[in-house]
Amino acid sequence: MPGEEGLQKAGTSRRDQILASALELFRKQGYDRTSLREISERLGISKSGLYHHFEAKDDLISSLVSPLLDRIHEIAAAPPVETDEDLRAFLATYIDTFIENREVLSLLANDVGVRNHSRVSQRLARVNDEIYHHITGVEPELGATVRAAQVLIGLQGAIIRYAAADPEVVRDVCLRTALAWVADARDATSPLPDPPTSFPPSPDPATFQRPGPGRRASRSPASPSRAALDSTMVSNQRRVIPAWGMVSAEGVRR
Repeated sequence: MPGEEGLQKAGTSRRDQILASALELFRKQGYDRTSLREISERLGISKSGLYHHFEAKDDLISSLVSPLLDRIHEIAAAPPVETDEDLRAFLATYIDTFIENREVLSLLANDVGVRNHSRVSQRLARVNDEIYHHITGVEPELGATVRAAQVLIGLQGAIIRYAAADPEVVRDVCLRTALAWVADARDATSPLPDPPTSFPPSPDPATFQRPGPGRRASRSPASPSRAALDSTMVSNQRRVIPAWGMVSAEGVRR
């Protein structure tokens, strides 16, 4: 086993090594189930050597998560999104930030112990609100907020799921898809279609012909076909809620 302070990679500080090992163990077995002893043993250093850099496990999780939350806060603090160019710049920066921090993002998404941590939960909720307000305004309509949530959550899920894939491909697909969605979220001012107040009359029994041998009963053309009804329903659904095809909730994984 390496000496007390272990073998340190060239160009890598001991603090960064500790953070990298902690992140790996937290993602593999969970924050609550990982001890400082396991982290120090993984690096081949003593607990006192670890304490020299981090006094408690709380300091480790804070140091891992804070850079991502700080960056999201900076993005949200930029001038509000007003033009299409603003929107593209915001989304590109947002996606790049998540791709660069995808392992920490995965930890936040999958470990409830991290999300509920006293040093994380309130900051996480605050930066989430800041990002939503940045793209929808402080008092958006419900439709805009719902669409924005679908976009932002979808982006996070896609980046987590395809963390090992080519980041340029992931970035391009995420950006093109999100641009269309968030533009729709910002312009969500048209009301949802009103429910129908009347329905086609039931077909008159007199319009049915009694079938002869080898024939089936014919029906009045006033009664719409099932295919026509399905087509109308699908058209309305697409107009109100476009499909998000990047990732399902079940697809998000560490």
